[in-house]
Amino acid sequence: MGATRILAADAALDDAKAQEFLKKGGCALCHGVDKKDIGPAFKDVAQKRKGEAFGTLENAVRSGSGECWHEPD
Repeated sequence: MGATRILAADAALDDAKAQEFLKKGGCALCHGVDKKDIGPAFKDVAQKRKGEAFGTLENAVRSGSGECWHEPD
C-alpha cells in the first residue's frame, strides 16, 4: 500500500513538472493535452510515439519535429 502511494506521488510530481515545462516552453500555445489545437494533442503524440526512446522524443520536443500530421477531416 505504501509503494502505491509513493508511485502516485511521483506520478503527480512528474505531471506537475511536465505541465510547468509545457508552459515555459510555449508548447501549450499550439498543443492541447486532450484536444488538437494548431498542433496535435499531447495524448495523440504520446500514442503515436509510444515505445520510442526518450532521447528521440526529447529531441523532437526541444527542436520541433517538423512533422506534419495528416489527419482525416
